[in-house]
Amino acid sequence: MPDARMPVPRREPSNRPWHLVALAAGIAGMFSIFVMPYGVVGYLASVTIGIVAVVIGHGSIRRRGALRWAAGVGLGLS
Repeated sequence: MPDARMPVPRREPSNRPWHLVALAAGIAGMFSIFVMPYGVVGYLASVTIGIVAVVIGHGSIRRRGALRWAAGVGLGLS
């Protein structure tokens, strides 16, 4: 049983999933340009995927972690 006087060391939350999701969203945004059909619906879908990727990348690049570079690459690709 821990002593009440001893502080418990606080662990920083792992932000690796956020960074990897940002990288995947950036790749999906870049990939959607080539896969979506031509026309208004395809362009709207590509723009929507790109905007979502930018929002995810912007939110995850502000978090600390070892894979912060992945969030930057995902943001750059989107």
